[in-house]
Parts: sequence; C-alpha cells; structure tokens
Amino acid sequence: LSTVIIDGLSNYQGLEVKGVGAARPQVKFTNVNQGLLGQIYGTEGNALVIATGTGGATAITIDSSQRVGIGAAPNDYQVVIREASNSEVLELSTNDSNCTLAFSKNGDPVAKIVAYEDGAAGTGAFRFYTGTGASPTESVRISSAGYVGIGTTSPNNNATVADRIQLGIGNTAQVGGRASGS
Repeated sequence: LSTVIIDGLSNYQGLEVKGVGAARPQVKFTNVNQGLLGQIYGTEGNALVIATGTGGATAITIDSSQRVGIGAAPNDYQVVIREASNSEVLELSTNDSNCTLAFSKNGDPVAKIVAYEDGAAGTGAFRFYTGTGASPTESVRISSAGYVGIGTTSPNNNATVADRIQLGIGNTAQVGGRASGS
C-alpha cells in the first residue's frame, strides 16, 4: 500500500504520496463505470508523468530538467509535441482578433508571428515581425486574399515588395517573363 500523509506541522504541507519498496508513487483517477480514467506518477528518473485512459497511455511527461513531452518523451528541446495521426498538433487560440506566437531570448523579444482578422470575422491573415528590442518590426505580411507583402503592410498583389529584390540566379534577374543580364 502507499502512504498518504496530510500534515501541516512538518517541513511540507499538503499531500505526499510515497511508493513502498520499488513501487512508484502514483495517484489514480477511477470511475466505477469506466475504470481507470488517468494517473499521475513519478519515475525513477525523477520525471512526472500524466497518463490517460484505461491503458495508461502517457500523455505528458515532465523530466528532471523541466523539459516537457506531450505525446512523446522529452528530448533535447524544451517542449516536444507529437501526434501519431495526421491531425493538427498545436492550436493557439484567443478571444481577441489577434493570436501571437512570440520568440524571445532571455525575456527580450526577437521575433513574433501574429495571426489576425484582416476584414470580416474569420478572415485569417499573418504578420511576421523581426528585429531586436522591445518592439520587433513587421517584415512580412500575408493577407487573407493570399497576397504577400515584404517590407509593406498593405500587399495588393501576389507579391508586393517595398524596396529592391535581389535574385541569385547566376547573373540574371527575371521579372515579368523577361531576363536582364548584368
């Protein structure tokens, strides 16, 4: 049997679950009608595992380095998300008209991707920001019409570029079906 201690008088407070001998400590969630619904347990490698379903399939693992695996074991990355089927793997959602995925180093923003509505509700578009400091600047925009803007916030064609384009096709640049050499 496992030991459950609820004690506010010692060095810890709350609930402690201890395994006996080689048994791993675990908390199981069961239902009379459905059996095992899920469990939380520790491993010998000091990882915390959250498992679901009657087979106890691992859903989330947090290892001793605080790396997280969702649907997979943690590896060299801080977060690993893996889906066995061909469905969507990650959804970012908000109640606002913007949903941001930000990238930072030591808490300082370096880039971000913003999905937003650029017209009627449900018309999705993207803005890509790059740079350093507190406010990365918008570099690329993809409108809901599929227009791509580089260096402009209002693309009005399949590709709109605010400044020069350099093509690395030998010494030839091709624009509008015509080639010009250097």
